[in-house]
Amino acid sequence: MSFQPSPVEIADEILQVLKYTGKTELDEFSLKRYIHKLLEIKSRQILNPKEYVALGLLFFSEGKYDEFQTILREGMEAYEKDLFVSSHYHIGMFSIVQFGLVDIQFDLYDEWFHHPSNLHKEPLSFLSSASSAHLGSTEYRFIKDMRINLSFLANRTIDLKMGPRKKNVGYDDMKAIKFDFPSVMLVDFINRWACNGVNEAEVHYIHDILGDVEFRKIEKLVKAVPTDETNAAIESDDLDDEYDSIDELFAAVCSD
Repeated sequence: MSFQPSPVEIADEILQVLKYTGKTELDEFSLKRYIHKLLEIKSRQILNPKEYVALGLLFFSEGKYDEFQTILREGMEAYEKDLFVSSHYHIGMFSIVQFGLVDIQFDLYDEWFHHPSNLHKEPLSFLSSASSAHLGSTEYRFIKDMRINLSFLANRTIDLKMGPRKKNVGYDDMKAIKFDFPSVMLVDFINRWACNGVNEAEVHYIHDILGDVEFRKIEKLVKAVPTDETNAAIESDDLDDEYDSIDELFAAVCSD
């Protein structure tokens, strides 16, 4: 079977809409229609890298995680040195673990930085989004998705960027709390706001995500944080019993 260039409009369209999250932006009919089109192309010729990734994303969005793994592994075999295909495989596998979609063993750091396609130990960067965050047993629902740019680095740390805020955290520290990036960034904001460490633009940014109701709850937490900057910690009656404070829960990842 020989490779012949095929239109990439379908793949581009899919890549613009779908992300590795626990929810999909397409209805079931659209997902099946796109899958049918790409499988039809695959029956005639070898898929190009974008088409392999697009088909994998479609399977992921359908909840067919075995098919996702199969098609992306096939793509990595067809394009052994292509970082685009292999990065999407690793992002998808990490998302399966992060969101608890399937009970599998997968360590992103070990897999990505030792993968044959990543000879130069390139970072793995992608956008993560969340509709809520938990502080202990309390859930804070957002009116807009919290979007966090993640970059996994070869030195076993992760760069997080949310709006104007940039933060570097330890990979193993995040792994210990199941890569709960939204909660880490929210606690980081609360502690810094209590110590006058945030500017007005950042306050408005968080308010825009939380909305009025949840933002007022955050304001109450801020008032409960000790004003001594060397001992900033959040205390709440809503914390899980196994922790004395949110600060204890996030101590390893929320220090600058």
